[in-house]
Amino acid sequence: MAVHRLPPRNRPLDASVYAEPFRPVFLTIRAAGGSVPFVDPLLNRRIVDALLRERLRSRCALYAYCLMPNHMHVLVAPLDGGASVLDMLRRFKGAATRIGWRFGLTGRLWQPRYYDSVLCRDSDVDRVVVCILDNPVRRGLAPCPDAYPWGGIVDPMPY
Repeated sequence: MAVHRLPPRNRPLDASVYAEPFRPVFLTIRAAGGSVPFVDPLLNRRIVDALLRERLRSRCALYAYCLMPNHMHVLVAPLDGGASVLDMLRRFKGAATRIGWRFGLTGRLWQPRYYDSVLCRDSDVDRVVVCILDNPVRRGLAPCPDAYPWGGIVDPMPY
């Protein structure tokens, strides 16, 4: 897969790549401290709802997502020059943490670092979507992607 692979970090090398309209970014964020917090269906629903709200608030397209028991994958892109994937990620992680606290979780919900791939071609986008949606199947959490309630495609691809 031809992607621009960047190491996990707190700050990007060049933040402008995360604000380029319609440039898809594949992000993986992990739960803090090796925890497995996303096992309560009600908590998971609230976390997914927060992701959908932040997508709108941040003016980003959410092409695909999957909330796993200890991490989350998202494929997201800014919709205009004033939007940023990093702003969306920061807001989402904060909102999700506050939700977790209401469910009795303490401390950090997410690791401060994340993994990202800035995608270069449309064909990469299709492969990443399949990879995201198949994650629960590969882990034995669902027989097929459609059977897993914490993942899906939200916005249509721009091509």
